[in-house]
Amino acid sequence: MDQGDVEAPNLFSTPVLRKSRQEEMDGEYCVVQGCTDPIKNLQTMKHSHPFAGSIHQIGMDPFFVLYHTPAQLQVFKKFKAGNYLVLCIDATGSLVLKVTTHNEQKSSHIFLYEGVIKAGSEQLPVLQMLSARQDASIIQFWILEYMRQGGPIPSEVVVDKSKALINGIVVTLCGCYNLKDYYNRCFTILVHPEMDHEEVRSFLPLCYLRLDIAHIIGNAAKSKEWKLKSMKRLKLFYMMCLGQLVLETTLKGFRDSFTMVCHVAGSMFLSADVIDSTNKLAQRIQGTSSLIEPLIPSDDEENSEDVDDEFGAISDFDTDEIDMNENFNQFLKDIKQQVKSKCDLVTGGDPNGYYAPTVLEHLYNLLPDFLLWTGIMVSTFQSPTATGSSARVESDFNNLKNGILSRRRRRLRVDKFVAIHLKHVNGACHIASSQELLRNYERTVNNLETNNAETFDRRIGNDESEKTMNSKKRGIQSNQLSSEDSDSDTEVQRRLNASENWRGLAPTPKKSKTSKYMSPCPELAVALESNALQPPKQRLLENGLRRGFSKTGDSSQAQLTNTCSFDVLAQIITSAYIQYGSYRIGLEPHLEGDFF
Repeated sequence: MDQGDVEAPNLFSTPVLRKSRQEEMDGEYCVVQGCTDPIKNLQTMKHSHPFAGSIHQIGMDPFFVLYHTPAQLQVFKKFKAGNYLVLCIDATGSLVLKVTTHNEQKSSHIFLYEGVIKAGSEQLPVLQMLSARQDASIIQFWILEYMRQGGPIPSEVVVDKSKALINGIVVTLCGCYNLKDYYNRCFTILVHPEMDHEEVRSFLPLCYLRLDIAHIIGNAAKSKEWKLKSMKRLKLFYMMCLGQLVLETTLKGFRDSFTMVCHVAGSMFLSADVIDSTNKLAQRIQGTSSLIEPLIPSDDEENSEDVDDEFGAISDFDTDEIDMNENFNQFLKDIKQQVKSKCDLVTGGDPNGYYAPTVLEHLYNLLPDFLLWTGIMVSTFQSPTATGSSARVESDFNNLKNGILSRRRRRLRVDKFVAIHLKHVNGACHIASSQELLRNYERTVNNLETNNAETFDRRIGNDESEKTMNSKKRGIQSNQLSSEDSDSDTEVQRRLNASENWRGLAPTPKKSKTSKYMSPCPELAVALESNALQPPKQRLLENGLRRGFSKTGDSSQAQLTNTCSFDVLAQIITSAYIQYGSYRIGLEPHLEGDFF
């Protein structure tokens, strides 16, 4: 450097460094120098190392690309062999930039479709697709191409409530003509329990299709009706009811529970049947035999909207047996007609505080797909899980967005994204394969040690075996002593965890979370009896003789209020009869004749 120079002449300028960094990253992404078309670069990557054999189909207008590595296919087959394998499929956006099509026009938004399985203790993606089309036909093409290359059919598939995904999977993985055919096959098996194993196999779809329970309950919880503060606890009740419907495992149990929930939500006025249905639902949610009181809203909270008259004539419905000759659509119509007939029985009386027409409408929208989000088909398909969950694919999307791509641009070109994604999934497959080999080796070693120990035990004498038995007995006694001292150990642990809270400056301990929507909720009765939800109690009459004399203005006269004691008693009984369902149930058998 000469005198007065700011920097050395051999240092590169900022534009040069930026261009050098871009060329280095393009080399990492296998981008051809000077190629600005991502689709042409994908074609080059398809036939060059290291992506040859991983990119399978490329479409230009509309754009799509199907890609998966041979390692993904191998791992999928390995974990599927002899196991009940669950495949979770979902889509996400905001990952890649739009591509340029004819006449410099931009394509529509490009979504990443991905299928994820559980590989040991980790989730592993096994097939991917980037597509500007989001219909059932492109999803069918994607899955059929994967199966054509040797991809196995999973035991179970979990998706969200996307009609395109559902229709595409039903045709390809389930082996049905359409969704209606899937429902009819499953319903035929349910209403004909006398079918033998071969007949069940001929009717049963190839794959068990399920909906993610988080999407089912989440969509119901986002209703605009629940935004009111006064509806907070009523929301808890209906979300718990929906959770109990999800856990139903029999067709008759689902029909009865669904009818009760719709009866409570669709009845504007209280009746004995509404109170009975409410109490039965509360008993099941709480896991106890206690009753909750019927809600009677105040005048300013009454909703005078009528239930939509969208159903036909009322037909008889057998409440004890399922008609084996009826089809799936007739079964749905009978449920709706039974609910409507019950809701129309009472046309006046005390208002029902549980009246929620939006809940009834949402339940009717969920009813046609109840075979996908309930546990009715769990035993038929021998699924190990009571509910379906796509948390694995959601977790993989979160790792992709906030982990792998967190230090790069928010959106990448499709060719760069495919290169990064393929490198990531290929490494994840190698790790999963090595972990599976290690687990198999550990199982083999444990089996050898067990066999050697059994052989050694057979060779030892009777005296030594008696000593061994005595040592086992002593071990059992010590275990019994340790179990007896468990309560005292818990008390000691509680005392050790105690901390000093000087002037309230210590951190507040975290409170235990409330029960989930599908777990027993004993605190439901307390929540529904809160002052925020219950109407103000009706004021009782007071015996005027207890007030004494009251002087008038000129103090020359006194006023005495004389109230009949029998009127006071009758008013107390009437108020209790109206506001408390348990009191009403106990009083109704004595109301015949001249009660008063």
